[in-house]
Amino acid sequence: MNNETTDQKPKKKRKKYKKKHTGTCRYGARRDRSHIIARIFDENAKDLSYITCNEELLKLHLQFVSESPYSTSSALKKLTVPEGASKGLHPKIFDNFDKRYPCIHERWVHMVRSCLDPQYPAYKYFGAKGIYVSRDFLDSKWFCRWCLRNGLTSKLGSYDKYLLRRKKNGNYSPVNCYVTSEKELRNCKSIKQVLDSLYVVKRYEENHHPSVSYMTMYSRYYVWDWSLDDALTIEYDNHLSADQFGFSPVNFYNSVADETSCSQSTFLSRVHYSYLNGGFICRPYDMLKPEYSVSEECAKQGRLSYKQQWERNRKEQENKYNPYSDTSKSDHIVSSNNEDVSVYSYNKDFNVYSQ
Repeated sequence: MNNETTDQKPKKKRKKYKKKHTGTCRYGARRDRSHIIARIFDENAKDLSYITCNEELLKLHLQFVSESPYSTSSALKKLTVPEGASKGLHPKIFDNFDKRYPCIHERWVHMVRSCLDPQYPAYKYFGAKGIYVSRDFLDSKWFCRWCLRNGLTSKLGSYDKYLLRRKKNGNYSPVNCYVTSEKELRNCKSIKQVLDSLYVVKRYEENHHPSVSYMTMYSRYYVWDWSLDDALTIEYDNHLSADQFGFSPVNFYNSVADETSCSQSTFLSRVHYSYLNGGFICRPYDMLKPEYSVSEECAKQGRLSYKQQWERNRKEQENKYNPYSDTSKSDHIVSSNNEDVSVYSYNKDFNVYSQ
């Protein structure tokens, strides 16, 4: 038996022919797509700002988004544009939109739900007022490509770049929407930006709710794209909304601060005192300067700072026990510019001073 096994000739090995994948095969198409994903996506990057700086990489991402298939399972498919706009349109979302482009996906979901979902907190400021999303922006592919071309890759709620509408009563569409950055608003290079900034400050001086500080209005108007009337007049309660529709100092500092800015603790203390000053108009990007002073800015605007108000209340308490003190001038106080300035009363509900 052993001799028979040794005398047998060894079997020839068959040659293995590798099939060339033309793309029609599912496995080949999936393998090619995985190579593209590994080449154009950087998993270590926290944001997508590096895409807009490279034109070749931007073209690959635009091509990747265009070739991505639509997802069949999405909770947003239940939302429909009402009859007043384009009837029968549903939001379209492509596969892995939330994983590959999380910042853009978060903005797109917020925009769609604000206009179409009655249970969403921001619906009463957009969808309830007849503001909807256009046919192009309902398509997640179209919106993602538009954001990549315009550099809108920052997180929702950050103070880096803003998605704004030219007409606040208009819909979200490529014609009515544009992207601006905090640096452009800070520098005010164009005449239109200067006039808009002056108009916003003037409207805030004329009419605003006592609970709405200037920075809260600033955040509502630019970050969350509210109308100016809603940003000024709607009551703000930071305990309920948790800075969702108000000013977030930490996010602002992390988004805008650079090497020449003051420390984060200094900036947060300035924000705190500006809230205590109530009607005090304070631009957040001015507070980043190291030489900034809250009391000096209050004096320029003819306002009482928190420290001056505290000293005045202390003197009033002392005069109560002194029958010979003159309290006839306790209703008004003269500022450094020899102007009669009204005193601000303390409101415990909002922890601010109101006139």
